[in-house]
Amino acid sequence: KKLLKKYYIIHQTGSVKEFDDYRKLLEFKRKLPIKFKLNYFIREHFNSSQIGEIYSKADLLVSRAGANTIFELIALQKPAVLIPLPWSANKEQERQARFLKENGVCEIFYQNQNHQKLNTIIDRVSDNITNYKNNYKNINYLYKKNAAKTIAKEIFKS
Repeated sequence: KKLLKKYYIIHQTGSVKEFDDYRKLLEFKRKLPIKFKLNYFIREHFNSSQIGEIYSKADLLVSRAGANTIFELIALQKPAVLIPLPWSANKEQERQARFLKENGVCEIFYQNQNHQKLNTIIDRVSDNITNYKNNYKNINYLYKKNAAKTIAKEIFKS
């Protein structure tokens, strides 16, 4: 609830029936005062065009640290709070999140930490959002703008 006082939240829960997050969070939203309901949008899944629009409009992303998310963050230069899956193969999500943190563009929250810690991290990133955005200059070499055009030119050269 604390976050809903300050932020507009778009939440993708996934559809894992074992945890039933979507249903539980719909019930949570139903019980919220109207002023908070208006700041909380929840879905099991968003399609790729919806995700693109959400990412492009977001000031800050709170997400797992999978490869697709990491590339989207770098391409769009979005500050983030990353929550690595502890059981990802070879700890890839943690390594990816650490790389971005070391370059000053994200913070890491581990899912075994309490929600107050998450709130604190989100507020810290939000309060310093410009610094996190500016730090993307450290990793611009990872992303070539107009890469699709460059690839197409190379293909049609031959």
